[in-house]
Amino acid sequence: MSSFSETAKLLTPEIYSNFKEAVETGKWPDGRALTQEQKTLVMEAVILYESAKLPEEQRTGYNPDVCRSNVSAVDSDQEGDLVRFDDSRQDDAKPPPTRH
Repeated sequence: MSSFSETAKLLTPEIYSNFKEAVETGKWPDGRALTQEQKTLVMEAVILYESAKLPEEQRTGYNPDVCRSNVSAVDSDQEGDLVRFDDSRQDDAKPPPTRH
């Protein structure tokens, strides 16, 4: 038997679409309301499917302003929000001894 995450990645595009709509509306296609447990499981399935099948920019919750992995691409007006580490500093301290 396969795990939940393996099964979620095998969803068809139609089932994925139905699941995504169910999470958005809180209802199944036939109009019945999702329980809280169903919402949680269906949302998890949607996220797992998207991580396996869709490019990052098409996934639920993607925000290009937050998901940038290349710091140099950040606009200069956002520079104040970045944390930078100064790795040019050189200490005279010796590294700790390694254990063999």
